[in-house]
Amino acid sequence: MSTYDKMMNRLQYTYQFSNSEIAQMDYTLKVVFYELSKFLFFSLFFLYVHKFQEFLVCIIVMLPFRWIAGGLHLKHFWSCFLFSFFYLGTTIFLLNSIEVSREFQIISLMIGNIVFFVTGPVTSPKRKPMKKERYIRLRILSSLILFI
Repeated sequence: MSTYDKMMNRLQYTYQFSNSEIAQMDYTLKVVFYELSKFLFFSLFFLYVHKFQEFLVCIIVMLPFRWIAGGLHLKHFWSCFLFSFFYLGTTIFLLNSIEVSREFQIISLMIGNIVFFVTGPVTSPKRKPMKKERYIRLRILSSLILFI
């Protein structure tokens, strides 16, 4: 048994947490650790390749939208890590050098907004389903944010 598992068992025993509460705590701790470790690695990488400012702008623009609209959820840390790295790298290195017309930008934005409105928000299968009212509110909010 790992030190982490021992700590969780001790918490459950000491404070009489239910299995469900411990599972929620475990999920939260892992998500925070995974996100912080990805952010730290990405920060160091983009700092090393002299693209840290672009990385920060990308994160500042995308994070609030991701928190509201959800996103693609992969089953394993490494698949999530690699996909996130590929996505950020493509956004920062490749898309910065492609020029498109204003009309194409507007049409792409409208199509993307419709897709997000129809499919979002996307929650992790590990979380309990959200209530319909919250789902609709987040759907509208994410659509407004994308529009702005």
